[in-house]
Amino acid sequence: MPFKSLLTAMLMALIFAGCGGDVTEEEPGDLGSGSGSPATSSNLASGLITSVAGNNLGYFAYDADYFIPLYTAQDASDDTFISLVNTDGSLSVTLSRALGRPDTLCRYLPAILARDEGFEIGNAGFKTNQQQIELYRTEANLGTDYRRYYCAEISLQSGVIVTALTSDPDQLEAGPFYSLLNSILAY
Repeated sequence: MPFKSLLTAMLMALIFAGCGGDVTEEEPGDLGSGSGSPATSSNLASGLITSVAGNNLGYFAYDADYFIPLYTAQDASDDTFISLVNTDGSLSVTLSRALGRPDTLCRYLPAILARDEGFEIGNAGFKTNQQQIELYRTEANLGTDYRRYYCAEISLQSGVIVTALTSDPDQLEAGPFYSLLNSILAY
């Protein structure tokens, strides 16, 4: 059994050490509000962040005039809370359950993309939203494929990952996208 643990630790160290080149860690700070354009409407829809057992842990809200839901959780134990696309189809956002430390998953996904697909890893770091929830942000891109990940611990070892995909990096600065990130709240 100790051999298995040692092997697992070595593999994880190799994945994180050799998968994506240099990552620029930003100073912790406020998340901000993006470019503010377009403005977020007052037509907000909301959803719940739940634990594996289905307990309500938190809340999020999104601009229903800017985002169209493609998928909504059918019950509290569903691992994907919601999948959204903006009205012109240029930005896709998914909120899903994340387990463990908030930064682990957000570090791992870009590392795998870099190793397996040749993505470049951009800036990373902890940012605090308007609800005082600490989000770990990472980004990866390959040509016109831009991805950004935000992970937050909402309750002990349980939280949310927000995955955003676009071909236009300006979409990742849109006011309604930042409004969604800033709405994430723990109960």
